[in-house]
Amino acid sequence: MLLDPSFGYGAQHNGPVALRGARIGAAQRSAAAAEDTIERDDEPEIKIEVAELFQALTPDQLARVRPQLRERRVERQRVLFFEGEAAESLWVLRRGQVRLYKASANGRVTTLETLGPGRIFGAISALEQETYPASAEGVTAGVAWCLPRSVLLRLLAEHPRLGVEVLRIV
Repeated sequence: MLLDPSFGYGAQHNGPVALRGARIGAAQRSAAAAEDTIERDDEPEIKIEVAELFQALTPDQLARVRPQLRERRVERQRVLFFEGEAAESLWVLRRGQVRLYKASANGRVTTLETLGPGRIFGAISALEQETYPASAEGVTAGVAWCLPRSVLLRLLAEHPRLGVEVLRIV
């Protein structure tokens, strides 16, 4: 699995550790980073084998899918995708919480659902090559797996039973 460096950390990171790091020395920065890691490590984390959809795969199927997954860091109050963006991936939350929401033209925000580890989102949109019908934002820091649409479609063509599983979940 690849950790995507362009998503939510590195030079673009604007979280609390980066803000603290701008004000304190190198020794204190490493202590602050350790503190941030401890917060994240306290949250429940699931293995891919027990996540929705993937629990329906055989060990052989899972072994073929695993290298195709991309890990994305989920940051608190950072948007993963916006309503109307092209749905390029199915998302599976490994650790943390994500909320799905819709925003009206006048700025009113309605939370549709808050998801925890093991839950999938963006599945139907990724299947239909449409746009995401809602936005997704990190509620807590965590990690999500992204399965590219092309891999998902190939997997469903090889194993039609998984399509039924996707419909059962959503």
